[in-house]
Amino acid sequence: MKLWLSINTGCRSRESRADRGTSGSLSSELFRENMDAQIAKTTQNLTTAAEMRNTTQMLMQPNANWEGYLTPAPLSIAIMGELVFISSTTDFSINKNPPKDGFKYIKYPDSFRASLMQICNSGWHAFNLAHKNMDQIRIHTFTVPNYMKNSSQDSVSRK
Repeated sequence: MKLWLSINTGCRSRESRADRGTSGSLSSELFRENMDAQIAKTTQNLTTAAEMRNTTQMLMQPNANWEGYLTPAPLSIAIMGELVFISSTTDFSINKNPPKDGFKYIKYPDSFRASLMQICNSGWHAFNLAHKNMDQIRIHTFTVPNYMKNSSQDSVSRK
């Protein structure tokens, strides 16, 4: 059985999937790469710089409110510190009215102090991980201005 496909250069016959083997998969990969290149070329021709800016702005809009994301963190840390201070005098059980399925994340529901310290330690690990990741981003983006400067100089010198 033959399958006929029309590609920009004309009609070519190809064997069916069962008969194709590796040569068929290679030709289908080449077809996909050709299509990807054509799509990229067409997209570049249709997209202007202003459209790209607008698209980027729309994509980044949900992430633009960093103040709203970061403001609760110091307040949360301060409240947890106050709770640790208050709980240092008397300990009590939070297991008197447990949820139907039990506590999902609390390991020590018989001790409020132990549960609070578990939450504080989890918070510390989360903030420490975020700090490390932000530092890695800072280190990696530190070199971007030099890359941009060098690429600009290279593009100007080649003209």
